[in-house]
Amino acid sequence: MTKFIFLLCFGLFFVTFGYANNCPEIKDQIAEKIKANGVAEFSLQDVDKGTTLKDNQKIVGVCGGGTKDIVYQRGASQENSQDKSISIYSNK
Repeated sequence: MTKFIFLLCFGLFFVTFGYANNCPEIKDQIAEKIKANGVAEFSLQDVDKGTTLKDNQKIVGVCGGGTKDIVYQRGASQENSQDKSISIYSNK
């Protein structure tokens, strides 16, 4: 029984570790859903949990093992296009 519990905990550790840095994959999945809804230009950014958002931003997902939020902003403003940490998706 002790061996079973050890193996279960060991397995859960590696599953959690594997999802700890999954932000690019989750952002791509969210981007596909947004594009399917007909939004032409938008940006997705992964930010640390608790980061203050601007009025036109909203949280649309979580990644990094729950340590980061994925923030959505419709349209591609000049301010965002100059920031290298933001991925801008466009159907144009």
